Amino acid sequence: MKDVIVAAILLIGAPLVGRELVHGLRTGIMKAVGVPYATYNRARQPFLFWLAAAYNGAICTGSIVLLIVKGL
Repeated sequence: MKDVIVAAILLIGAPLVGRELVHGLRTGIMKAVGVPYATYNRARQPFLFWLAAAYNGAICTGSIVLLIVKGL
């Protein structure tokens, strides 16, 4: 039962994080997923912008890898 719940969370979360990553790369304003006050502008805060992009990418990639490893 726990595996089903975790899989459901990952199946919902991975596309949402991926969408946020793509949206941030297109607009130049990245939000770090899970951190409500973290919004970074690529022109004014390039290091934090790319750090948030890497964070979002790691969460999205990690979710996909976990789903593949679990066989879902």
